[in-house]
Amino acid sequence: MSQERKFQKDGIHELLSKGRKQGYLLYDEIDKMFEGDSSSGREFKDLLDSIDDYGIKILDTKKRNIAPKRRKSDLVSIHGLERTTDPVKLYLREMGNISLLTREG
Repeated sequence: MSQERKFQKDGIHELLSKGRKQGYLLYDEIDKMFEGDSSSGREFKDLLDSIDDYGIKILDTKKRNIAPKRRKSDLVSIHGLERTTDPVKLYLREMGNISLLTREG
């Protein structure tokens, strides 16, 4: 194995570990690994397969720091779930658990 191939393999491993940490890689980063090497079509395909296997996304541009989308279950306030000794709050909480009305009447 030539020194250049060994260097490229090390670079691929670094690229994959970076992608696993970030969750994504940029097209430019992947392209830089193979620039000037026209005989590496199979290696390029293997790299893309590995990226897919690890669940790494390939993006055109760098991700902006956007707050992650939250699920409805994440938005539930824990404020109402805390324990209390206030008798009025306890009474209202218990009354809220009892269903008095139905659609039928």
